[in-house]
Amino acid sequence: MADLDFALCRAGGSLEVACHGVADDLVALGFELPSVYLLAGERLRCYAARGYFQVVDGFPPGTGVIGRVVASGRSDRIDDVSTRPEFIFAIPGLTAEVCAPVRMAERVVGAVSVESRSRLGPDALLVVEAAAAVLGERLVELGGMPQLTLAQRLGQISVDLTAAGTTGELEARAARAAVELSGMSTAAVVHLGPASITMTAVSGPLTARLRRWGPAELAELASWVTAGTSSHFPGGEDNLAAHPFLIEAGVRSISVHPMAAGGATSGVLVLVSDVPTAHAPAVVDCLELLASQTAALLALISALGEVSRRADLDELTGLANRSQYAISVSAALAGLRRGGESVAVLLLDLDDFKHVNDSLGHHAGDRLLCEVARRIRATLRADDTVCRLGGDEFAIVLPRTRRSSAEATAVRLLDALAEVLSLDGTVLQASASIGIALSTTATDAPEQLLRAADLAMYLAKQRGKGGYALFEPQMQLAALDRLALESDLRRALGEQGLSLAYQPVVDLVTGRLSGVEALARWYDPQRGAVSPAEFIPVAEESGLVLPLGAWVMEQACRQLLAWDTAGADPELTMAVNVSTRQLERPGLLEVVDGCLAAGLDPARLVLEITETALTGDADVALATLVELRARGVQVAVDDFGTGYSSLDRLRTAPISRLKVDRTFVNEITGAGSHVPVVDATLMLSRGFGLVAVAEGVETPAQLDYLREAGCEYAQGFLLARPLAAADVPVLPGQALPWAHLLAVLPERAEGVG
Repeated sequence: MADLDFALCRAGGSLEVACHGVADDLVALGFELPSVYLLAGERLRCYAARGYFQVVDGFPPGTGVIGRVVASGRSDRIDDVSTRPEFIFAIPGLTAEVCAPVRMAERVVGAVSVESRSRLGPDALLVVEAAAAVLGERLVELGGMPQLTLAQRLGQISVDLTAAGTTGELEARAARAAVELSGMSTAAVVHLGPASITMTAVSGPLTARLRRWGPAELAELASWVTAGTSSHFPGGEDNLAAHPFLIEAGVRSISVHPMAAGGATSGVLVLVSDVPTAHAPAVVDCLELLASQTAALLALISALGEVSRRADLDELTGLANRSQYAISVSAALAGLRRGGESVAVLLLDLDDFKHVNDSLGHHAGDRLLCEVARRIRATLRADDTVCRLGGDEFAIVLPRTRRSSAEATAVRLLDALAEVLSLDGTVLQASASIGIALSTTATDAPEQLLRAADLAMYLAKQRGKGGYALFEPQMQLAALDRLALESDLRRALGEQGLSLAYQPVVDLVTGRLSGVEALARWYDPQRGAVSPAEFIPVAEESGLVLPLGAWVMEQACRQLLAWDTAGADPELTMAVNVSTRQLERPGLLEVVDGCLAAGLDPARLVLEITETALTGDADVALATLVELRARGVQVAVDDFGTGYSSLDRLRTAPISRLKVDRTFVNEITGAGSHVPVVDATLMLSRGFGLVAVAEGVETPAQLDYLREAGCEYAQGFLLARPLAAADVPVLPGQALPWAHLLAVLPERAEGVG
């Protein structure tokens, strides 16, 4: 074995020079691709590398081979990286890697790695372990790892806060963090409710004394920040004499900071100490940021809780909604294994409901739906389930039943609905058509039963309405239509029968065209224009979304390069939707690499994934996302707020953009609107350093709200509808259709990133 003196590392006069020295020592020993990673807070940073045109940086312990070595404290040798799915390719063509942990005393602080395009020699791991040992010794001699600055520690705390799963956990973490940042002994979070004021979290030795404070004392503390500014009494009994409850609690200094987000103060962060304590301005800044971020995250958790509630219940009738239908049917089908008879799904659709809305108005229609929901519930057994699927459709799940019982239930429902009722002085008699589907096997799918009941329901309507019908096998015509649509779509893909439209994404600060989103369009000679809402689900179910997605990405990137040739803005981005199925299947990275090989700057390609992609096969999806970000491609979470991704999943996913879903943008109805989900999403994006894009902007009021809230980008019909490539104003001097809407730009508040 060659001399392992590692002289350049030993001669390094600083941490950085020592790291570069050990990399150069390894190059001198014949290793072409050495690198050194050290912990900076909770992330691994590359301090030195040789032979790379790019490196992977800023990942947590446990990620990739290097991260796993740091997390486990054990060396690793890989002779064939293709057998190790955790391996992250920084450059193409790598074959092998050896990696060893760097220790200071007994603590692992990083790793030394050597990668190679060919097989490494038998002593390679011993050499790298020796290099790691020498580097660890040199770090000790240099005084150890650099200490985090106050701002860096605040950044770590911010990440820690986002990992909290409940409001209680979040408030407890905030209190502990406040004690650490301030140097004071005890911190408390005080919540300001509409009719009450409570202390929700306390951390520190004075906890028991602070817990004795009642609403009057807490209200007095809260009154000190009514102007939105912090208050601080650095110490001394004389300064606190006007507040005897503080003296009695042993408090000799106190600091109070408003917890404000979205223009509203939801509480105060209180810090106390039994000795006089003064804060430097930088500490005050950090405490104010901590209080504001805690408020924003509390608002977001509350808003996500509301979203979750909406996800389970129909807001109008209080019934279970469509998402609960599948759960109810699956539970009923599982019961068949325990000796049940059969499961029936009844699909009830009101007859001529549109006439009620048209003649009496939507308010009357809503009242009718609520009354129908009440009558359905009153007719069913306790263990039956009724769900409103949307509009005037209701699904009823009957577990442990038989055909005759299901038919008898349908008759009772029709009779109950036929009883007259009065709406705004108008006497009505509701009528409905019911389709019945029966299952006797636990392998039937909930959606399969619903489709069968749907076919039967339409047969009941064809028979004259006000009745019911049972599903029969000959009702499979709808399924055949779906197969025909799939076949036509497959042919359109093979014969270039699809096209792309491009919806502009507008910079709300400058008014310029920032990018476009590519959208698939299909015009069939026989069917005419086929809506994406019709053919995209078929593509998803059939697997055609894989070739469709690849075609869209290739065409969109080719168009972006064509615009470049014509003189378009070289920073214009192209957003392409990527389905969960694409993300979890091989082939996506190959398509992306092919697009980049044509000369496209990876930073200009934005892949939009749904929030549910972060909750499915997380390991596969995350590995693909890490690979995409390593290539420099941007990743956006589309329809944010409509799924179930946790803040911790969002924090760890390698994403760069959040898209505010049109559902929440639609809640902005005019001046004075307050939409907590939108405000919290924008605050979250800033806290995570992500770009925020609002979609579905259709009114000037929505545009004004988003601009004032600090949203960077937006798209929607108000600004521009999806356009043909030739109509997108990509060239300098072309008229922008939205220019008149952004003629006067609002000024951004200082310090907002």
